[in-house]
Amino acid sequence: MVGATDRQQEGPLGARSLPPPIPTGRSAISASPLGSPASSWSAPDLTGEDYAVVLNRLHATFTPQTYLEIGVSTGASLELASCFSIAIDPNFMIDRPVLKNKPACCFYSMTSDKFFLQYNPSTVFGRPIEMAFLDGMHLFECLLRDFSNVEKHCKSNSIVLLHDCVPIDEYVCRRDINDHRLKQRSAHPDWWAGDVWKVVDILLKFRPDLTVVIFDATPTGLVAVTHLDPSSTFLNDQYFSLVEDYKDKKLTEHGDAYYQSLKLLATRQYASFEALSTLFWL
Repeated sequence: MVGATDRQQEGPLGARSLPPPIPTGRSAISASPLGSPASSWSAPDLTGEDYAVVLNRLHATFTPQTYLEIGVSTGASLELASCFSIAIDPNFMIDRPVLKNKPACCFYSMTSDKFFLQYNPSTVFGRPIEMAFLDGMHLFECLLRDFSNVEKHCKSNSIVLLHDCVPIDEYVCRRDINDHRLKQRSAHPDWWAGDVWKVVDILLKFRPDLTVVIFDATPTGLVAVTHLDPSSTFLNDQYFSLVEDYKDKKLTEHGDAYYQSLKLLATRQYASFEALSTLFWL
């Protein structure tokens, strides 16, 4: 979450009964210092388990045979995978034995855009991607491209995980990591999630064919997308239009509506195989 690098069959069951969404109180904060925006938006801290705990649980429960990760950094999340993996990051800083539990891992020291331009992950794996974790450059247009590129190489029941898409306040989700105008109003002045929340809003509004599950994982959520369509061209076809429509959106105006659309699920209610199997079928 606190990084700026580009760490760049049948599907799951359709209709299901889910527990009530977690209440998400929000507040608008006004009266700003000179040079700061007139108002900002914030939400309560998430209270679920850490996203790494949830990610590890998904690996252990569904044991994917192929795993792709964008935004590897120190390798903390890559270490959780125990299958043939692809790791993409222009600036690896791995400080742990990420190879100890894998039959193979291919490292690509480049941006994700360059990777998908030069390589075909389905060819590298010899089969589709079964699980992916996208935690690269924290700008929504970058994540939108990453998701579109990954989906093309998935099965319908593959799981694509998106990080940092449930922001706590406007400072945490600022586009520019060096923009500190709202820092004094934030409860988490050291966090930066970027504006990748916009990708989830896009998927919910324009890709109703997908199943989008949003967990209340700390610190800034974990989104799992399945029921994928590798043949879909919508995101590619509408990419520039979507970027134009979303580039200036702010949570000051859209935060309440966005949170209401999320229907956050409590991670602890989905800690067992029986519970997770109602959401995914990998």
